[in-house]
Amino acid sequence: MSELHESSSGEPKTAFANHLSLIEAISYTSVIGFIAAMAAGLFDGMVPWK
Repeated sequence: MSELHESSSGEPKTAFANHLSLIEAISYTSVIGFIAAMAAGLFDGMVPWK
């Protein structure tokens, strides 16, 4: 194979090698949303000691 299609470690190069996968993007977005919801007080009614 040519150098264009294979990296020095022997792994094939793809156009999306350094991009986030879909599940990572969904996970990170949901964590950020959960933190924002906690900060906004959306879960205060569920906490029995407040």
